[in-house]
Amino acid sequence: MSKPKFTLIDYMCDILSNFQAINNLESMCAYDSLIGGNFKTEEQRRWLERYCDVWDDVMIRDCDRRFNLDRIKKGRVLWENTLDGTGSDIYGP
Repeated sequence: MSKPKFTLIDYMCDILSNFQAINNLESMCAYDSLIGGNFKTEEQRRWLERYCDVWDDVMIRDCDRRFNLDRIKKGRVLWENTLDGTGSDIYGP
């Protein structure tokens, strides 16, 4: 049986899961934790904010690598060229 392929996204999920377990926090997405107040201290809130910043960077990198986008600017995907040259993006005309 082959070893599962390492992905940075899976690793980031493991980091969040461990943080929540160690701090006895409910298991949920980091953004939901911030919005819903799923933290007990100011230090935990700051950790979650930094985690979300890193998560955004990881997702942008993954999206860029997967879809070979021309530009990604501040978390917003800008479609400047089509993927198939027909004038439509991947979601249609």
